Amino acid sequence: MTENHFPENLIKGRIAETVFELMFREGTDYDVYPLGYEHITPILRQYRDHPNFVNKDIINKVLDNYNESPDFLLTNHNKSEVYLVEVKYRSKFDQQEILKIAKEINERWHPAHLFLATPEKFYYDPLTTIIEKQGNMDPLREAIINTERQKFYHAGANAPAQPVTCRARPRRGPASPAAAALLRAENASGSAGHP
Repeated sequence: MTENHFPENLIKGRIAETVFELMFREGTDYDVYPLGYEHITPILRQYRDHPNFVNKDIINKVLDNYNESPDFLLTNHNKSEVYLVEVKYRSKFDQQEILKIAKEINERWHPAHLFLATPEKFYYDPLTTIIEKQGNMDPLREAIINTERQKFYHAGANAPAQPVTCRARPRRGPASPAAAALLRAENASGSAGHP
């Protein structure tokens, strides 16, 4: 029987996106803008699902176009450079899979870069370079993100998950003396009644 690793892979993919965003915001002179499908879809669905919106085909086409969009847009502060970046997490570096990913993204979103997080290291290259090198990638260069910052974020991204137990806490009344005083004042004035 094959195990379903979808939830774990989804979480690691989101962690890789967060690591990329934080690391590039803190360690470069680039502005980082989330661009991926998951950021745009909720906005567009509000329009598509609104009863007054008449041309739902337009929204559906836009959603289809965004379906495979890169995860981030990088711009430098002097507005002279723009980069699209796809972020992926993989438990191992598979050169053939990386080549396939690079070709698929490059067909639709040229030029773009790929940031790959693995348990061993981070990789970062333009898609055209990955394709030229038949799926091989260079590690994220020190000139882009310094080694210490990479080590810090890599350690956080690869920390073992700790089980979390959630228990309902019994309600014990207001959280602070100020809240208790406010509730007493509302009750005394008759303005209470809110849940």
